[in-house]
Amino acid sequence: MTMNRLKEVRELIENHNKRLDEISDACDKESRAWKDEEKTEVAKISGEIDELVEERKLLEKEEKRKEERAKEEFSKKEEIEAAEKRNKETKVTGDNLKTKEARNAKTFSLIQSVVTGDYDRAKEARNSLIDGGHLEKRSFGTLTDAKGGILVPSTIASDIWDIEQEYGFIPQHAFNFGNIGQSDLIVPNVLGRPSFSAVNQGSAISGSGFNLGGIALKALKWGAIIDWTNEVDESVGARLMPIIMKKIAEALAYTKDDAFINGDGTSAYNNIKGLEGLTGTVNYVRTATAPSGNISFATLDADDFQLPIANVTPGARAGGRYLMHPNMILTLQKLKDSQGAYIYGKPSEMAPVGTLFGYPISLSEAFPIADGVTKSVCAFVNPSHIAYANGRDLRAEQLKEATITNENGDSVNLATTDAQALRWTSIFDVKMDNNTRSTAGTAQGAFSVLRTAAS
Repeated sequence: MTMNRLKEVRELIENHNKRLDEISDACDKESRAWKDEEKTEVAKISGEIDELVEERKLLEKEEKRKEERAKEEFSKKEEIEAAEKRNKETKVTGDNLKTKEARNAKTFSLIQSVVTGDYDRAKEARNSLIDGGHLEKRSFGTLTDAKGGILVPSTIASDIWDIEQEYGFIPQHAFNFGNIGQSDLIVPNVLGRPSFSAVNQGSAISGSGFNLGGIALKALKWGAIIDWTNEVDESVGARLMPIIMKKIAEALAYTKDDAFINGDGTSAYNNIKGLEGLTGTVNYVRTATAPSGNISFATLDADDFQLPIANVTPGARAGGRYLMHPNMILTLQKLKDSQGAYIYGKPSEMAPVGTLFGYPISLSEAFPIADGVTKSVCAFVNPSHIAYANGRDLRAEQLKEATITNENGDSVNLATTDAQALRWTSIFDVKMDNNTRSTAGTAQGAFSVLRTAAS
């Protein structure tokens, strides 16, 4: 109706303008002024044109509103159709157990959307997991039944590793060789540096020996258990799952950082030797000690933080970065160089944590923060010289008949109490490249730890 009237109004305006043109042309042709009847007609037509123009504006505005509304409705329709198509493709039924992995895919979509705050996507993923959209009212037990409902998947996909990178130095920066299964992986490297020398035409080329070596990765198991009551499981368990998985990713990232930084080679660290255990005992992990008198964080000066850079071979400095506990930033922010300028570079889009002498800074809560004599302050490392690999995907299994130790240190028998638990297991290994270079007669690697003085 609106469009028909708009068309009619536009035609009336055009016809009125043509009549005004006819009157004006006649006066020009006869070289005369308007006659009285012409003046009356012109005044009447002009008034009608003004009214029609106002009506046209209102009609055009209404048509534009309708057009935008139609576009919105069409877009919503497309989204609904796309969602229905995805839901149909990922629907799980008791007669179709082959779509179990599809259910996993929707679960992971739910996790990602909650972590990123995309609640519309979270609602869509949650509703598509079961018929009727009442996932949050169902328990973990119901969703791990024989029909393929898997809110607690037996195998967690690579989404967990993506979340890990937000929290951990190793997951974010170390060279990841992916899933190596239960077998050993030899990561090749070159020990020493071949030298080139001038050679005359036809002359023999002198050999400059170097050794081919390798880092052996052997992924071993790490585990954790989370316990809660059946009431929690049945009432809010499903809604807690994305939060739990985010916390698991955060904890696993911390574990990898802890192994790399504090691993002492014992069974507690699956025989992994980290920075703290190797500092000062091998050539490729050096110790940079602050001058005498600089025995605490408060007594350190700006020059002390340059010491670990000099300990790293020049070839490994490019791509190197500082690694420290988040609280060490509070010390850095107070230090000035000899010119009175603060040494801590302001955070930016490229270096959100800030820089130190032009090098980026990485933070990890696993790095020691104990103050005092001969204590670790920070490290300067090249993460491309760190190799790690996963043995398989992270797994979660539900426990209802086992004896566990809860977070308070108490022993809990799940079979005789109103409790249950999730057992999480991961397999990984972390190794540092033992590739050394000879610079000015000193063997250096890609790692150096700064420590306070002994006295």
